[in-house]
This record gives sequence, structure tokens and C-alpha cells, in this order.
Amino acid sequence: SSGSRLRSLLSHFANMLSGISKLSTYFASCGKDVCTDVSALTGGFTESLAPGAGTFNVEVANGQTIEVFYYLPPDAHIDKASVEVMFVMHGIKRNASDYFNEAMASGDVQRLGVFLLVPSFSSKVFPKRAGYNFGNLFTEDASDWLEEGNKGAPPLKPLEASAFMAVETVFSKAMELSGCGASGYTLFGHSAGAQFAHRFGLFYGAWAATQDPVHVPFRAKQIVCANAGWWTMPTWADGPFSKEKVHCFPYGLEGLELPMSRSDGTGFADGSTMALAELAKNFVQLPIVVMLGEDDVDPYKPSKKFWHQAPGADEWGMNRLERGSNFFAAGKQIASYLGVELGWKKEVIPNVGHHGGLMTAVAIRHLFGDGQLSVE
Repeated sequence: SSGSRLRSLLSHFANMLSGISKLSTYFASCGKDVCTDVSALTGGFTESLAPGAGTFNVEVANGQTIEVFYYLPPDAHIDKASVEVMFVMHGIKRNASDYFNEAMASGDVQRLGVFLLVPSFSSKVFPKRAGYNFGNLFTEDASDWLEEGNKGAPPLKPLEASAFMAVETVFSKAMELSGCGASGYTLFGHSAGAQFAHRFGLFYGAWAATQDPVHVPFRAKQIVCANAGWWTMPTWADGPFSKEKVHCFPYGLEGLELPMSRSDGTGFADGSTMALAELAKNFVQLPIVVMLGEDDVDPYKPSKKFWHQAPGADEWGMNRLERGSNFFAAGKQIASYLGVELGWKKEVIPNVGHHGGLMTAVAIRHLFGDGQLSVE
């Protein structure tokens, strides 16, 4: 009807104005002119991405849509076939626009020619901790599930509904709309984003992609986890750990029952689950960087309400620096025990606490620039 078409057009126009407003705020703060190329700001309704900053929308599972903030370097500054692509995952506040602005503010993204993607995993589409920190892979919040006396992990949702698979969907769409042909990307997450990032590695990279690589692409070249509040430790009862170090999921691997793929490759099999040692083996070989702020030792910063305490988390430290250091040490111990090469690295950033903007800036320079690991 004419009424529905009008509402659709108004919705499209509102989306465009929202993108212009957000980018105007950013460029004004940096003393730069606002991009006037409207095609870069039309979200999911554009057929291509113009160089510069903008937003676009991506339809993910169940018809839901997520907004992605992006910066695409000018063609003259990059080789489209091999451009460096970097995802930045926001924290618990779901403030993707802030993370985008902070990543752009130093000028390093532009100088180094990085294709930046900052998806917004809103509370509406990916609600609560289960929807984001746990990648929307489980029907319940795994920590609440355990505290309520349940055994094992909550039931799994279809993998297609997960926020983990949404990352790959965004990457594919970004390559399509930009005309770039990058084969992979770097995933960076800070705080709750780091919780997302390491579980992305665990559940998507170490489990799902190993079972069905044709239908579950895993194109992360490296996963950078910065200042996570707590971690799913790769520990299990028959591994190289003392009894007090072994906890049920989400604090360890005990209780996880992740299905194996059918031999004919037609999906996951019923009743056949991945051995926890195999999951841990795959996990510690992934290209993960554990990035920690040297001064991130006050658990109540930025707020006491964000600090997660539970026996399975407290066992590994009482601040983020301790917990992250022990997560890395556990991975190193597992790699030695299983006789595989550790894919993880640890970087401690001096003079930085729990600050997403500073950690993002250091990561960009370190990963794509001169390797510098300090704040200027």
C-alpha cells in the first residue's frame, strides 16, 4: 500500500540521518570536515561502501539487523586484495560508536590504511550477557545457569543465531560492498568485548569451524583479547591441573557437550561430542593475543557493578591483570602437556589501566604499524 511504502521510505531516511548525526559528532571533535557523500551513510540500503567513514546495516540470523560503523581507506592508499581488516568489539555498554570514534581519533587507522569495522551488538538484538559475552550461543546465561544449581552448560542455540557467526556475516558483507578481497581479519575486543573475543575463538574457531569448515568459515587471522574481566579457562578434569583449578563451564570446560559433525558432512551428529582435550588442543593453537594493561589492577574500575566474582573466576586472580596472566599461563601449560605449539602471545601495556580507547590505539599501532607497545 502507499502507506507502507511511505513508512519504509521514512525509515530509510531516518537511518541515513542517524548515520550523518553520529559521524558529524565524530568529525567535529577531530576538527575535520563532515563527509558529504551520502552513499557512505545509507546503511543497509547502499549497494557499495564509499571510501571514508560511514555506517551500513547487515541482516543476520532470524531477520535481525545490526549496524556497522566502518572506515574504508581510499583506493589509492591500499591494495584491495590484501587490505588489513580489523574488527573492534565494544564493551558491556554496547557503545559501538564510542569505540569507533576512539579508534579513529589518533589517526593511525587512516595513516596505516586499515579497513575498520565496529559492529553494534545491541541489547535489543543480542540481549544481556548471554547475548553478547557468550555470543548468543546458549539459551541461558551460563554463569546464572551454574549458580542456579544446574549441571553442564545451558542448551545450545542454532549456531546460525550466534553473534559469533554474525562476525563472519559482517566480514563477507563488508568485502562485497567494498570490492575488497581480503582473506581474513583481526578481531579485537576490550573488556566485555574480550570476553566475546576469546569465546569466539573457543566456540567458533576451536569447535564449530573444525567440525564443518565448509559451512562455518573461520577467517580470523588473529584474535586480540584486551583486559577481560574474567575468562573461560581451558581446564578439564583429566588435564594437567590440580583439582581446585578445575571448574564447570563457564569458568572451565567441564560440562560442555559440543556435538561432533557427521561423517558425511551434513551437520552435527546426535550423541557424539567433542572430547574436552581436543577442544583445548584446538583452542591453544589459535592465533590469540592476550593484551593486558599493566595498571588494570583495580577490579572496581570503571565500576564495581561490572566486576564479576565467583569461585571459578576468583581462583585465577582478583584483578584483570592477574586473571589475564593466568589465562595465558594455563594455555601455555596445556600446549606443553598436549605436545602442540602454543599459538597465543601475551602483551602487557605499560601505564595503561582499564581504558578501551588507549588499548585499541596501542593494538592498531602494534598490529599494523611499527610494533610499538606503549602509549605516546
